[in-house]
Amino acid sequence: MAEFIEAEANRRVDKLSRGEIGTFIDTLKKEQKLELFPGSELTRAKELFEIRHLYIHKNGIIDGTFLKKCPTQTLKIGQEHTMCADDFCAAADFLLNAVNKLDNDAVLKYHLATFKRGA
Repeated sequence: MAEFIEAEANRRVDKLSRGEIGTFIDTLKKEQKLELFPGSELTRAKELFEIRHLYIHKNGIIDGTFLKKCPTQTLKIGQEHTMCADDFCAAADFLLNAVNKLDNDAVLKYHLATFKRGA
């Protein structure tokens, strides 16, 4: 049974990691009753995911799919997306805060054990 549970958990994580961020967020909310990006944060999270996708799969070059998913962007198809260090750090802080909040919410909801770093 333990082997089955581990295999199923790995299958679900793999499936979620390959889908769109909206699917991941919806699944987390529906199945675990945990909200990763509440309210207006969702728009920012989706935009960052699309920017990440642009860099990973398109070498940062804007395409029609990106503009469709990020309509507030002012770049044109064929232009290169660039991100200054300040914007990159702000995005990293935003995502880190979301992960910390989700971690804390999961600890409270599921009564998970915690540990102190450096102790």
